[in-house]
Amino acid sequence: MARNRRGLPMTAESRDTESLVLGTMRSTSPGLKLLAVRRHVPSSDKKVEEAGSARDLATFFINPDSIESLLKSLDQYAAWSGGNVDPQDLIDEEDENEGPVGSPKRPKRFWLFESVEQFRLATIEDLWADAARRLPESGQVAEWEVWLRKGFEQLFINEVLRREIPLSGQATEFLETVLVNVVATREQVADLIRSTAAVVELRGASNFAADVLDLVPEGRLDLVGSLASRLLPPAATAPRTTILDTGVNRAHPLLAPALPRMRCHSIEPNWSLIDHDGHGTKSAGIALFGEDLERHLQEGAAAGPIQLTTALESVAVIAPSGGPRVPARDAIVRAVESVEADPHPRVFCLAGTAAGEEDNGRQTSTSAALDKLAWGDGENSRLFCVAAGNVPTSPSMPYQHAQYEGRNIDHRIQPPGQSINALTVSANTDKTAAGLRLVAPRGDLAPTARTSQGWS
Repeated sequence: MARNRRGLPMTAESRDTESLVLGTMRSTSPGLKLLAVRRHVPSSDKKVEEAGSARDLATFFINPDSIESLLKSLDQYAAWSGGNVDPQDLIDEEDENEGPVGSPKRPKRFWLFESVEQFRLATIEDLWADAARRLPESGQVAEWEVWLRKGFEQLFINEVLRREIPLSGQATEFLETVLVNVVATREQVADLIRSTAAVVELRGASNFAADVLDLVPEGRLDLVGSLASRLLPPAATAPRTTILDTGVNRAHPLLAPALPRMRCHSIEPNWSLIDHDGHGTKSAGIALFGEDLERHLQEGAAAGPIQLTTALESVAVIAPSGGPRVPARDAIVRAVESVEADPHPRVFCLAGTAAGEEDNGRQTSTSAALDKLAWGDGENSRLFCVAAGNVPTSPSMPYQHAQYEGRNIDHRIQPPGQSINALTVSANTDKTAAGLRLVAPRGDLAPTARTSQGWS
């Protein structure tokens, strides 16, 4: 490897309660490449749930030439005696090296040195960008999201394979980074960081989970059969709604006219194309009929035929019980690739949420992958409709109606609903029941809906 591509991750730690002054340092600088900045959160800010360190941390990749340059600048800084200077005079951190009139020039990176307590080798804690409670303990085997510098991914993967560390899923490429998942201990990850100088960031891994609601169907079999006989298949040119879920039971009489066998897919060849949970089939029904299904069931055969205007497509992205775990971001990419071999206007419907990712509104690997696919380089954009998620309830912990507003605020939109380029769909109450007092009035936010009000 060329000398300017070798190096190591280094962390600059600010003085207590002070801010690091980074000037014009950027992620594209080859010798001293800025990887990540974590600003401290003032302890007086009570709106922040997880108070961070009282110090700013900046993590860099630094090559041998830049190490020598930094040490030289530190020596110059230690020897400099140009008198007091006003921080308001701050200029580019590449610095014109101008000191007060008649004094020696300020050393390069003067303001960075003024704000730094220490430089040290970066640790796993420095590179960890997830909630602190999710950081695996020493000796624990866990799945890690490892964000790598572009151009170094093959070096990293070679080292992973040489150590016989399992990889999970496929690599995902972003603008300046490449993301891979590894199943390893904390010690193994630390060794990979030291030996490759490729790691930019670490996070906990995630996969898709369906938010299952065991709803009892209201239509009887004879009503379903009558309705199915009235359905006219969508035109060959009709836009498709691609259901990314647990699969779809295409044999269902109300779905079969819109979903031929050739449009059922799976991201894993060994997974069944049949819905292994029921969640995907319900999602397909909503996409095809919306809120009109109940009306169609009640109106009877006298109402005449029903022309379907939406075609369906299904990709199983959520693993069945015992199936291989697939990272959520990888599942989305594979699903899109599997259907776009057949070019056709389509909308993607993702009703599963990324289990294991933080719901604080910050970008995650899954939302980043979704944003990239939706943007499509600005030319081949895609529309993704994703779920906001549901407030959990169970027979042992039923919904407390008195907590309606508070529960909506306390339960935040789940990943990847924070995606900037996707359309995130929550729920409102649109049904009434005679003689009952509803928790949420008609048209208001549904009791089990999640919101972004809890995001910082």
